Amino acid sequence: METMHVEIVTPEQLLATETVDMVVLPGVDGDFAVAHGHSALIAALRPGLVIFYKNGVHIKRLFIDQGISEITPTMCRILVSQAVDLNNLTAGDLDQKIKDLKDEIKVSQNKEEQEILTHKLTFVESQLVSLSNTIY
Repeated sequence: METMHVEIVTPEQLLATETVDMVVLPGVDGDFAVAHGHSALIAALRPGLVIFYKNGVHIKRLFIDQGISEITPTMCRILVSQAVDLNNLTAGDLDQKIKDLKDEIKVSQNKEEQEILTHKLTFVESQLVSLSNTIY
């Protein structure tokens, strides 16, 4: 099977780079798979899981915020504001982050800060759901 190069890029860094058989992306209209030979495409992405496959087995799962993907027949570049490697997290870790963010929101006096914290809270809650409900 031919492989393709996949990159996940945030404003801060090149977060992940892999050579894979296939990658599954969370498109705004539903999840879709990309493999070597895929047609060129720019696709909007929603928050969700990016799953890397090699030899028919998923090797990495990252949770991304919304973004875009640039796909060519040999490469997939994913541009997002933030991403988290779910292979390194537990439900307990995420539960604690959720509790901490809720506490920060309660004590914050600044509306702008509350909005930022609320977005972070939604992002972490979505990670927990994805971690718990992975069917891939």
